[in-house]
Amino acid sequence: MIDFHTHVLPDFDDGPKDDEASRALVEELMAQGVDTIVSTSHFYPDEESPDDFVVRRDGSFCHLEDLCADLDGLTLIQGAEVYCNEMLEIMADFRGLTIGDTSVILVELPNVRTLSPRIMKILKRLSDRHGLTPVIAHVERYPELHRFAARKVKRLRDLGCLIQINCDSIVGGKYNKVVNLLLDKGLVDLIGSDSHGTDRRPPHFAQACEIIERDFGRDVLGRLLGNAERLIGRDGRSGTQTRTDGDGGDPLALL
Repeated sequence: MIDFHTHVLPDFDDGPKDDEASRALVEELMAQGVDTIVSTSHFYPDEESPDDFVVRRDGSFCHLEDLCADLDGLTLIQGAEVYCNEMLEIMADFRGLTIGDTSVILVELPNVRTLSPRIMKILKRLSDRHGLTPVIAHVERYPELHRFAARKVKRLRDLGCLIQINCDSIVGGKYNKVVNLLLDKGLVDLIGSDSHGTDRRPPHFAQACEIIERDFGRDVLGRLLGNAERLIGRDGRSGTQTRTDGDGGDPLALL
């Protein structure tokens, strides 16, 4: 299984504090059945240049690979959780910020009450001008999407975005109701633990998968896990993903 959203690099942004904590998080994810971890550390384009971020991230990622070299069956993939603001409008090159060698980019939206038309324009530009497929990280956490979940999420999907929800929200908590609504309407494309350590924001990947299968069916779980496989090319079609449109529509080829 693939965990599409993690903060696993040692001593990097708000992830594990050191090598030992990072290794422990990797081992915990593997114990929950995850064999592929997508590392998506935060990138804030108004605080650091893409080149500087990639240099820092690549160094930490290589160090993590060395730390985990003895873990059989583990695949680590580089990525980023890219904060969406006006700086993305002037960026010309997104290489190094996508998930592995795909054209998929994990995007964090501003945590504001109302998403501005400019944010929607930026997301559309990522798709139309740069040929990227934005994955909206932990969609259930944004106030506007939380309040008007189905309608607003459909609008994001109409822009060509994919929708990711966090395992914690599937298991419980204040976002559980909206996550259940989105799953029930077929408006979720991917799941991720968004884990930051084994003590602070630990992963609940296996438990979330069990709940999805129990409450929404094996086919729904299979589609969500399969989407991640196809997005990173494990089925031999790197960058190709299909989904069923919400409320039972036809499959849509997004990449």
